[in-house]
Amino acid sequence: MTTPLRRQYLELKAAHPDAILFFRLGDFYETFDGDAEIVARELGVALTSRPMGGGERVPLAGVPAAAADEHVARLVGAGLRVAVCEQLEDPAASRGLVRRGVVRVVSPGAALDPALLDEARPNACAALFPMRATAPGGGREWRIGAAAADVSTGEFRASELRPAPGDAPPGAAGPGPAAGRGPPRALWERAAAELERLGAAELLLAAGAPAPPADPPPPLPPAREQPAAGFDPAAAARAVARAWPELGDAPAAALGLDEHPAALAAAGAVLAYLGAALPAGPDGGGTEDAGPGPLAHLSPPALDDPAGAMAWDAAALRALAVAEPGPGGPGRGGGRAAPRTLLDAVDRCRTAAGRRRLRADLLAPLRDPERIDRRLDLVEALAAGPALRRRLGERLARLPDIERLLARAA
Repeated sequence: MTTPLRRQYLELKAAHPDAILFFRLGDFYETFDGDAEIVARELGVALTSRPMGGGERVPLAGVPAAAADEHVARLVGAGLRVAVCEQLEDPAASRGLVRRGVVRVVSPGAALDPALLDEARPNACAALFPMRATAPGGGREWRIGAAAADVSTGEFRASELRPAPGDAPPGAAGPGPAAGRGPPRALWERAAAELERLGAAELLLAAGAPAPPADPPPPLPPAREQPAAGFDPAAAARAVARAWPELGDAPAAALGLDEHPAALAAAGAVLAYLGAALPAGPDGGGTEDAGPGPLAHLSPPALDDPAGAMAWDAAALRALAVAEPGPGGPGRGGGRAAPRTLLDAVDRCRTAAGRRRLRADLLAPLRDPERIDRRLDLVEALAAGPALRRRLGERLARLPDIERLLARAA
């Protein structure tokens, strides 16, 4: 017969089966069973065991609570998810078993700790959702909905990618589970470039939906398969309405997403995933109607028009080393004397938010002459005013990363 503590652990672990459960016991976070073996291997801590009643001993590995952030960062950096389970009442004042609950789930795309973030790039949780829709000239075509929410800044964007006239038909990429069905490879490549622009650190894909081509795969972030029900456009519209009631009775229409169901479905999947990762309730739970909770700082999903910017594909981005070194090129970083990417060569930003904005602009070059002229007018005004430019730079250099500080506070 297992102990009450063991039963409590198993109930919480069952709710987060794909995450390492950091179970708070006094001054330590303990992990058990298979989680303990992973933690011992990844963190280099001792693997021991603990009696759990009925003669049963289970594997155990723990880390001090005071150093938990460092250990969580290492596990998440290895691509793992960590569910942090806290004691929800004072052990000294409680009678019997201390009440515990998961207060947050940390994953690559749901990180707020500065140790997990690169100040120069966004850190978004993204989703892709392929679906068939009516083409402008009649008939049916594949589209890919993309959405990405950066909980470290509150930015939330969505778009719907359509095939270009020269795209090869579906299945032309070769063998694999998606051969003969689903979007053409070129569309997946543009979706990968879109996620690069948005700084996606984690990707959600719908179970049973057409998968990206596998030979070779487009350069997508680490993917997690989610239940297909989480990508339902109608459910997504309801989730958006709950999260932003100020948008009125038809929030999807107010955001322009009603005519882009694939983008709406992707946005709904991201919202559901992050809502579960950062639960609103003190017991780590919450109902469908509980509202956004800690996600209240997210802006409503803004619809991007892919036609407003030059369409890259992932291969072109890397071949031209726009923001990441090209194939066979040196790694990230480096000094000013040896820029490794276009971004390295032009980055003179004084703030972290400016670096992220510059990166986004380079990855989405404008096509609209009016917007290009407006931007050039602003550049000209600063180029013609060296004293103003110097004073502005000095003041900006003293600013902390306001976007991410506000998100942590929220």
